[in-house]
Amino acid sequence: WHFVCARSARDSHLDWISGEGKSWPRRAREAARHAKQNVVAFRVPRVTVLFVNGVCEVMAARMEAAGAAVMGERVSGFFGEGDGGEWVHDADDDDDDCDDADPSDGFVVGDVDVTKVNLDVTALVALSSAMCQSGGHSPPFQNAHVRQQAAAEERGECARVLIEEAIRGRRAVVCATALASFKSILDRIGGPEEKDRFNALQFETVEHVVSPRIARMPLSKGFSDMQRAVFGTGDSLRCVTITANSGAVRSAKNRNISLWVIEHPPRALTEVMADRLARGLPESMKGEE
Repeated sequence: WHFVCARSARDSHLDWISGEGKSWPRRAREAARHAKQNVVAFRVPRVTVLFVNGVCEVMAARMEAAGAAVMGERVSGFFGEGDGGEWVHDADDDDDDCDDADPSDGFVVGDVDVTKVNLDVTALVALSSAMCQSGGHSPPFQNAHVRQQAAAEERGECARVLIEEAIRGRRAVVCATALASFKSILDRIGGPEEKDRFNALQFETVEHVVSPRIARMPLSKGFSDMQRAVFGTGDSLRCVTITANSGAVRSAKNRNISLWVIEHPPRALTEVMADRLARGLPESMKGEE
């Protein structure tokens, strides 16, 4: 995260010691806290502040102590510094709402595993779906959502290709909970060729091990036990999760949890639907979704 200050070193220093407005040391502390709440690929974004016209040496040290990188010429000799350059008083030191509490809730940042990808149920659906194959999107589906998905495929928004490109060169993993859920869907509404495509997929099944921060997320309409298992496993493995579940990603974001995901457009299993339409039958049997 980059910030730029174009004020003179003297003016930004006076703002700091006067306590008028929001000084740069305080901004740096707040930015550093917010960065911890917006982890990207298991890393906290670096906060950098560039002072175009110089920066008070001691003020820069305060900002660096808060976790920000400071760029610009260091200037000393301002009012408020002791004989040895130490700081005498900082008006922001008394701010109760600027504590240094870590909002990451114990989340440990660090290295990521770029050798594997975690597949959500939605990714398995898209990889198996007849709609995502050449010519598979042609039937005039009656379901509005399926019809919109077919139109997107017609426009070249191929979910399968996007997922395959994300997997290429990596090892795909699927947690056991997601696999069981997908197999249930496939057995219920999947066609023979969709089942064959699924059986031809290469992936490793892993037991779901939910990371502590995902385990602490309360369940809701937008974040169910299934989402907890899928995203918690990806979080625990420290690898990217391929998903179409943007609602779950937003739900986590609303609780200051940033999930590392590659989102793909949602797709449905359509082989049985297309076959029934071709025979002049209703698109789906009663009770099917």
